[in-house]
Amino acid sequence: GLRYEKFREGYCPYAYRSHFDLSVKLNLEKRGIPLINYPDYLDIGELTITHGCKHGASHLKQMYDMVGRNVLYGHLHRHEAKAFAKRGHSTKAWSLPCMCNLAPEYQKKNGENNWTNGYATFGMRSSGQFNLHIHEIFNGILVLPDGTKITAS
Repeated sequence: GLRYEKFREGYCPYAYRSHFDLSVKLNLEKRGIPLINYPDYLDIGELTITHGCKHGASHLKQMYDMVGRNVLYGHLHRHEAKAFAKRGHSTKAWSLPCMCNLAPEYQKKNGENNWTNGYATFGMRSSGQFNLHIHEIFNGILVLPDGTKITAS
């Protein structure tokens, strides 16, 4: 993300910058995975995926108003969702949980936060409609829909 790029461009010696190119290191092009830089958008069917940029109590509405369609983002590191309707068509905005340390060093000075661990999966239909599933991890345990428990080691 953005912090990584700032490090690469601002602190990494020029001769070594290529060693810190995420798209190259992850072989994204060879794997057919598009790189979506902050603050760009990826539109897949009726869903837009982005990092997000809004804060506060109305972040879901702000993101929906900014994007104007179903939007999935992870900027706030917690799961929230809100539905919206325009002219008989229902859409949603989702804030995603994160896959990172819930108490990073830079957060400790600010005290507690309401972040949660987890991820999302979705199934896209040929029509562009989709089903989104949020998988939250609490106390290092993920419980799958069939009841299977996966514990962090």
